[in-house]
Amino acid sequence: MASEEGIIGDIILSNEQGFIGGAPVTGVDSGAAQNYDAIVDQPYQFDFYDGGGLDVAFLSFAEVDPSGNVNISRFGDKIVGVGGFINISQNARKVVFSGTFTSGGLQIACRDNQLEIVQEGRHRKFVPAIEQICYNAAFAAEEGRVAFS
Repeated sequence: MASEEGIIGDIILSNEQGFIGGAPVTGVDSGAAQNYDAIVDQPYQFDFYDGGGLDVAFLSFAEVDPSGNVNISRFGDKIVGVGGFINISQNARKVVFSGTFTSGGLQIACRDNQLEIVQEGRHRKFVPAIEQICYNAAFAAEEGRVAFS
């Protein structure tokens, strides 16, 4: 989107795999980047994240509770792990969580410059209680971090 909106030159994107700059690759090649400025070893990238190097992190979510806690890793009997989510979300100065309200069968379309929900998903993402806390909103607030969703 940053490229489509013409702001890719105004921001520096990075990913856990060590790419700095350029634009992330999506789909089956996610984790790669194109036209990147540098690549560093992954442990050094995490040193940067853990040290608070990110001004803003843009992350998705699977479940959110009324307190703003986020789950991205546990769904019933499935545990997918958190990867670098905790390092990034708990050390960035600001976090922007974005995503859809449902999942599992959600079908959307863009028609006449408007987003249309063709079929709503089976699983609600905003729930009274999440299965596992991966982002602790109260802790982040105590630390002076800001989250938006």
